[in-house]
Amino acid sequence: MQNYTLTLILRYTNGRISGLPIHCGPGHQAVSDGLLKVELESAERAGALEYSMSLSALEEIELRELDILVHSGVLQADADAYNPGFTTNCAACANKYSAMHGLISAGPLIVRNGEELLGAALVSADRFYSYFKIMPGEIILRHSMEDKRVYKNQSYVLERFIIGAPATAEEFLETYTGIVSRNYNITPEFLKNGFEPVPTGYCSWSCYYTLVDEEKLFRAERELVKEYGQYAPSLLQIDDGWQVKHNFSGYWTVDEKKFPQGLRPLSEKCAQDGIRFGLWLAPLLAADCTGFFEEHPGWKKKTRSGINSYLCNQEKVYTLNLDDEAVLKHIAEVFRRAKEEYGASYFKLDFMVFAIHSLYDREDVVIYDSDYSIAVYRKALRVIREAVGPESFLLACGAPLLAGAGIFNGIRVAPDITWGKNKAHPSQWELIRMCAVSCAMRWFYHGKLFINDPDGLVVRDFDYDDNYDVTYNEARFWATAVALSGGSSLINEQIEKLGPARRALYSEIMPPLGQAAQPVDFFEQPWPARVFIPLSEGSRLWGAYNYAESLTDMRLEFGRESLIYDCWKHKFLGCGDGWELENMMPHSAEVVYSCAVPEEACAVFSDCNIYAGAGLFESRHEGEFLEIRVKEEFMACPRHGIYIYLPCGTCLEGEFEKCAQGDWGSLVKVRAAAAPLRLKLVSA
Repeated sequence: MQNYTLTLILRYTNGRISGLPIHCGPGHQAVSDGLLKVELESAERAGALEYSMSLSALEEIELRELDILVHSGVLQADADAYNPGFTTNCAACANKYSAMHGLISAGPLIVRNGEELLGAALVSADRFYSYFKIMPGEIILRHSMEDKRVYKNQSYVLERFIIGAPATAEEFLETYTGIVSRNYNITPEFLKNGFEPVPTGYCSWSCYYTLVDEEKLFRAERELVKEYGQYAPSLLQIDDGWQVKHNFSGYWTVDEKKFPQGLRPLSEKCAQDGIRFGLWLAPLLAADCTGFFEEHPGWKKKTRSGINSYLCNQEKVYTLNLDDEAVLKHIAEVFRRAKEEYGASYFKLDFMVFAIHSLYDREDVVIYDSDYSIAVYRKALRVIREAVGPESFLLACGAPLLAGAGIFNGIRVAPDITWGKNKAHPSQWELIRMCAVSCAMRWFYHGKLFINDPDGLVVRDFDYDDNYDVTYNEARFWATAVALSGGSSLINEQIEKLGPARRALYSEIMPPLGQAAQPVDFFEQPWPARVFIPLSEGSRLWGAYNYAESLTDMRLEFGRESLIYDCWKHKFLGCGDGWELENMMPHSAEVVYSCAVPEEACAVFSDCNIYAGAGLFESRHEGEFLEIRVKEEFMACPRHGIYIYLPCGTCLEGEFEKCAQGDWGSLVKVRAAAAPLRLKLVSA
């Protein structure tokens, strides 16, 4: 049953406004105000209706905006609401609906009032800059029509969207990701693009910022292999600072003062060590101060209001004129050079959204002549993809959340974990908290629409004069959030300067599990404190976050009698249907593994990493023997202990470590080897 009504609002350039009611149900309908005819097709999906729209002009007109107004009794001031943010680097949050009034969102939006839920999401981003605007008592789905001429009898296919009253938020998000992945033919193989399961290794940004050079990067590669080589790191990515002239150079050529040999020797050294080489670029922007626009005077593009798209350190930065085929040819050449001459096969593309709108006003759109903004943006993305080939990995940063679907492999799901040497940013703990929350609240993208990127692991215990000053608990908190994001795990540190405890934080989250943890209560206020990853039947990996300034108790509920293991302390905790985390330290995080008490002897968990070894071993019965097989990645871990559950009356023959015993059975620990373990089961 629908719990909302829809109204179509047509806003013309000449000031005319038309309002037309829309039937909320499956099937076909057409509405008209005498100037425009709008046709809608709607089809039932799980907990939602999917709407497809097209418009045609009965006479030639100019159209500013097309709005769908969503009215619902669910949209009350004190209702709980989820907003995923607007771009990849924005913070996602759950809050009261009244606190979100006026916000612009890319969706999916979900509002809960008591037992009732309302969900709304765009499921395509092919041509028109579309977004949600959250207002008192209503949600506006806006198509920016850019004051362009709409020609008589010509059909314009608009962006598809879903609206519904799902049973749960998770149901709505599952429907959303399923439709989008089908629309853009997104597969797990496409997303991973050769990384298994996700990119691991090193990024230079929060380590050196723009102060990168040849010596530092060769040292970083060497230290990465030396310290973490057993985990087979798969990526070394240079961030901003490798290029000549400016952050937004426009040219994207190597700064030979920093890299006298160019980048090829570094990429070749990476290849020798089995590591892919990556580069950061902001390819759709250029700064005035570089002389780029003096050389190419027709390549500068402004927004509808006539202002520049972005301002960086008081330098004016403009969008490139993506209408111009010469500009697209230049962009293609930039990426061809980066791939063929520099040896890059991973690209972090930043500040992409400013090819669509201004920094100062998200409704101040960059107007292109050839087509609507998203169509032009996706055309530029396809030029980049064609230049680097399908085998390269593209990461979206500072980009619209949906408009790169099917082109980008990965997406940033949190703000930057450090803001460089800008003294104006929040405290480092506030950034960690914001980033951890965003990772948890965007779990549903991972492995379905994108590989999630939480930003780098920054855990240092030395002063880099950048406001990064965190306790060990806070560093471990962020390591937990990175691990449970399921996504890329890239250390951003001068590894050789890290103390042993901080250096070990990266080892503990290797090899990555590659699964994202979702909040226990999606609408928990103010931030999700409990998250989980479902593993094998009856097993879950739990994350618990204490955001408070004081000691906190927190209970985890398992729903059944379970074996319980502390993944950070590598300690068996006991057996029960839940566990009380007592006196959690301020700004700390814990990871707990729960496994329903098995019916027969089996391997249950390991002390090899904070995922309790999930996915790295399996056991099976062969007559009176229990055979345990381990993956090669397991042997890279510093610890190789595997815990074996034995039901009452069953024991192991040979040497083993007794860990615990109760009316539930017993737990023993054995050392694993590369070859399968064959353990003989005997009666106690």
